Amino acid sequence: MTQDFIDAMAQEFFEGTKKKGRVWNDWKALNWSKEYELLYTAKLMGHLAKAVRADNPFDKKKHLAAVACNANILWFHSEKET
Repeated sequence: MTQDFIDAMAQEFFEGTKKKGRVWNDWKALNWSKEYELLYTAKLMGHLAKAVRADNPFDKKKHLAAVACNANILWFHSEKET
């Protein structure tokens, strides 16, 4: 189960980079700002809400993996600031 969730997280990171011509791990190089912090927090909360409302285990896992990905991005940038 743990590996399955890690695979789902990896897939969510990959899917996120296919949007709008982005590249793998481009979120690490963002010129981080309060606006990005709010955007990724909003994404996290949106996926959490979708996970709670999910009708099947696949969708629930997908959205919880996206929550974990967005939390990781927020954590990464908060650690850079300290």
